[in-house]
Amino acid sequence: MPSGMNTTKQNTPNNFANNKALASANGKKKNSKKVAATQAITKSPAITQGRTKRITPEVQDIIRDKLLGTEKNGHSYITNFIDNFMNEAKKDPNSQAARLLASAIFDSKLLDTLDETLNKQMNRDYGFALYQIRKTLYDKQQEVFDNDTDKIILAICSRRSGKTELMGRLLVKRLLKPDQHVVYINRSFDAAVRQIQKPFDTALQAVGDSLKIVQGSIGGGLVQFDNGSWLLIVGNNNAADVNKIRGEKVALVIIDEFGHMRHLKELVQEVLQPATIDYADSQMAFVGTPPRTKVSFAHELWNNGNVKRYHWTFMDNPFIPNKDQVIPQVCAMYGVTPDSMFIRREYFGDVNAYDDEAIYIKKYFKQEPPKDKLYHYAYVGIDWGYEDKAAVVAMIADKNDKKMYIVKDWSEAKKGITEISSKAQEMVKYLKENYKLDREPQVICDTNEKSAAQDLYTTYHIPNVALAYKYDKDYALDQLSDWFAASTVVLTDNAKATIEDAENMIWKRDEDTDTILHELDEDAYHGNAMMAVLYCSRQFAYDVMGLIAENKPAKEITNAQEMVQQYETFEDDRTPNGILELGDAETARHFVR
Repeated sequence: MPSGMNTTKQNTPNNFANNKALASANGKKKNSKKVAATQAITKSPAITQGRTKRITPEVQDIIRDKLLGTEKNGHSYITNFIDNFMNEAKKDPNSQAARLLASAIFDSKLLDTLDETLNKQMNRDYGFALYQIRKTLYDKQQEVFDNDTDKIILAICSRRSGKTELMGRLLVKRLLKPDQHVVYINRSFDAAVRQIQKPFDTALQAVGDSLKIVQGSIGGGLVQFDNGSWLLIVGNNNAADVNKIRGEKVALVIIDEFGHMRHLKELVQEVLQPATIDYADSQMAFVGTPPRTKVSFAHELWNNGNVKRYHWTFMDNPFIPNKDQVIPQVCAMYGVTPDSMFIRREYFGDVNAYDDEAIYIKKYFKQEPPKDKLYHYAYVGIDWGYEDKAAVVAMIADKNDKKMYIVKDWSEAKKGITEISSKAQEMVKYLKENYKLDREPQVICDTNEKSAAQDLYTTYHIPNVALAYKYDKDYALDQLSDWFAASTVVLTDNAKATIEDAENMIWKRDEDTDTILHELDEDAYHGNAMMAVLYCSRQFAYDVMGLIAENKPAKEITNAQEMVQQYETFEDDRTPNGILELGDAETARHFVR
């Protein structure tokens, strides 16, 4: 009906009956149409096959009436239907009702929008947290902090350069991301805790609620966080600690004081590199002051073109007051000059400034022994090694000129008794074939592996096997060093491993005063070949130099049941007859006073 027109229809007694009859007829017609329409809808492909079609206005009216009509419970059909539909969806999330509900609720772009919004918020939070810990770093530190791409990062710095503060922030930076596994390694566990505790706590406080500890502590060695990340603290002087890393998936490893760490190359190759392959963005960061020796894994890394290198000193640190006065003060404290190796290494970060002041063998000579002389003694020294290198060293001695020649050596890591015994046999053969000897070479072994020494005799049939005399070690070390300097003990070109040891073995330094201690720094460098020489030098002191009493040198293994070594005192397990039992009754291995 067009708009603007209005009509009024009145019912009168005359036409009431006609109207009623007409209404009845129209009602029947409507009902029949509704039934037909309902059947058409339920049987239509749009319903049975899930396709959509245009619905006519008449059909829309019928559906609207049905959906909105009141049922027995007083609610409309549509209300009851939705209630039942929702209940079914809640009851079974995998039902058709649940799937239809999900498709209706979640627009095709809604989840992407939600993810985008959430990621933006997380990125804002992460970015702000990074800002909080980065803002107090100076430019040199920030360069390392911002490096998210290089797999291996090497930072060699001087003392007081701020490297420890940097490491604390690097740890927290990675831990801010969910499900990150992070490892911090120092020379020992105690050193690790002592070094990283304060800078880590500082960085963690700076990020506030962005990262919360849920379990553990730095002092306990493992810290777990509310985002699924964790931090493991490890010392490299303990095999049990190192083994905690095996089998783990690690995103970041920081190795502190790496230039002064024993077995680092083996740790990296066998444990750390396999642990980091599961994270596409994993990194290893090596941080510390320059190494004290010429031969080290630190030098290998520094000279590796595939490693990202960083270097700075305390002079770059803006937080150091009166920087110009630092070097004069340190020189006065330690009695050195600004051009000393100590200052160059520790305060200028010079990688090539070795600790010559602490070198064990101050001086050595090389001399080939005459082949036509008769040599009264010959020795083969064995240092068993394993994690360290094993070493077998051949020596000859002349009692007339009182000199010992180191004529040949061999040294390799992770070798067992079979390989070592084979090398010992080779050395014995070499000595007998190349020099005139008036007796069989004596094979002198480190006492740390007594059963292996016995195996040389019993299983591999090497004669003249003896255990080294290892008492008075400090005196023996000084004596050997003096003999090298006086050319009483000399080297040959075939003694390559011993030469390397002579050039790299150093004494320890006191961590507080930096004074040299009378103890070899095994973490900086382990001289396995030189140890084999040391064992034989004690026998040389008895055989040639006459410096050890008759009852002190090593005694050889004379049969399968007995190994003999002389002792001055027995502190534990002493039997009434003076025998110190080391084995069971079956093997009857013992030491005799």
